[in-house]
Amino acid sequence: MPIDTDDLLGHLGLGLTTQYIAELVATGMTEAAARKRVQRMSAQYQRLGGIRFEKNARFIYRPEDYGGIAFWIGLEKAFYTHGKSYRAAVDNLRARGGACRKERFA
Repeated sequence: MPIDTDDLLGHLGLGLTTQYIAELVATGMTEAAARKRVQRMSAQYQRLGGIRFEKNARFIYRPEDYGGIAFWIGLEKAFYTHGKSYRAAVDNLRARGGACRKERFA
């Protein structure tokens, strides 16, 4: 029985496309079919623009979650697990109390 993408979004919440693909593969779907299914879920979620993770993964979320605490926690978790360069930037900001001069941030 195919898994419903709405149920998948509700179950996994915010995260990287690779997490959704892995979950679909675990239910018996082929990786190619799982990738296509996630690609076609675009009506139910949004991709965070401008930020790409390892293996071209994208951070996806429901529009109603954008900007909330769960959104920021999920994004930071994605940075720490799959975005090494983003992780360094977040650590840099934390070490400086959340602010950094623009010239030093590059």
